[in-house]
This record gives sequence, structure tokens and C-alpha cells, in this order.
Amino acid sequence: MEFINNQLSVLQALPKDYNPVFVGLSIIIAIIASFTAFGVVERVNKAESKFLQTIWVFFGAVSWG
Repeated sequence: MEFINNQLSVLQALPKDYNPVFVGLSIIIAIIASFTAFGVVERVNKAESKFLQTIWVFFGAVSWG
């Protein structure tokens, strides 16, 4: 078993590699998810019954999860 040397920084010990395509893709996915959240909130507010509100909240939670 090999431990980290005390003189070695944690930032140096952990490998890091950033792929610009994945970073851009994650930003686009986050933007789409936030617009989806606004859409579901509108539908929850426009629902006429408590049951429909619960259904929209459930489907929103499943899709975001």
C-alpha cells in the first residue's frame, strides 16, 4: 500500500484532465435542465387540481433524477 507523501500537495497527487467538449456539453445540459425546470413549474402552477400538481411534480422529479 502506498500513501501520499506529506510533502506532496493534494492537487499534484490527483490526476486531472479536462476535455473541452465534455465541459461545453455539461454547460449546455445544465442550461436545458434549468429551462425544463421553469416549464414544469409553469405546468404545476396552471394545474387545476392538487392531484395534477402532484403528478407534474413527480414527473419533474423523475426526469431530473
